[in-house]
Amino acid sequence: MKSQVRKIVKVGEKSYAITLPKEWVKTLRLDIGDQLYVVENDDRTLTIAPLELTLDRQARLVTYVALPRALVNARSISKVILALYSAGLSGVVLDSEALPDYFSLPQNIAKVDKSADRAILTFREPRADVSEVLETMAYKTREAFRLFLENLDQQLTKVWEEIHRIESEVDILFHLVVRLVIKKLISETLSKGPESESIIRGILDTAAGRILEGLTDCVDRSVHRVKELSAISRDYREFFTKVRELGDEAVVCYLHRCPIDEVVRHLNTASKLRVELKELTSTSIPPLLPLLSELEVAVTLLEDLLEVTLTTSYR
Repeated sequence: MKSQVRKIVKVGEKSYAITLPKEWVKTLRLDIGDQLYVVENDDRTLTIAPLELTLDRQARLVTYVALPRALVNARSISKVILALYSAGLSGVVLDSEALPDYFSLPQNIAKVDKSADRAILTFREPRADVSEVLETMAYKTREAFRLFLENLDQQLTKVWEEIHRIESEVDILFHLVVRLVIKKLISETLSKGPESESIIRGILDTAAGRILEGLTDCVDRSVHRVKELSAISRDYREFFTKVRELGDEAVVCYLHRCPIDEVVRHLNTASKLRVELKELTSTSIPPLLPLLSELEVAVTLLEDLLEVTLTTSYR
């Protein structure tokens, strides 16, 4: 590693500077006016590097996290890994007791290097646009609603499994949205400083992703509720249809950034569904109440999606 001792010089009344060796400037192909990235390290030293060489590196937050041995439950391990993936970290180190459990994650998320006692998961950098991922999530949410309603009579196991697969896929896509938002915000902050528009957009995109993930999760939980019941009466089937129709309209409204009067119309529909749901709940037998609770959550999430749509449309 090359090193030199350089003196601090005063520039103007309030600034200080150090000069860079000529050979360094030539090697790094720098010129007058080029931007340098300067960071104060924990040990009070400074790191200086060309900005364009640090953007991607800083956006990835190059850090590996070693999971504790006590974390051996497959679901818990998957949740922790996805959370770290969302945070923008580079990877995770798993000990031997957890080795079988990373197979529950999609292979396109991480590159896996195994040894006798551990596995190193290096997260792959996504090459996708946030809006495209959210659009995919929206269409998959509509598909989950459709499959649920159309399978109420037959209740085919393969259809229920397809809904569960969609829910798992949308969950992964949500974590991808968060990772992309964080990476974009860090890159833009390093290159031109924090901008309110980018921050607000990132918050709205993350909120939309969470709502869509919550909706598919709600449909998936409703599947389990239906499987516990022997039959669904016509009244409930008609209510399910209304919720699904609102879901379709809310998703389309989000995708196409519909005008305020249309958003308000859908919000009014949601309010009417709440009244109808309250009446159904008051006359329902206990086994149906958990299912109606899931439908209430779905209506709430659809209202949230419409609110995000309205906010996004007027930014």
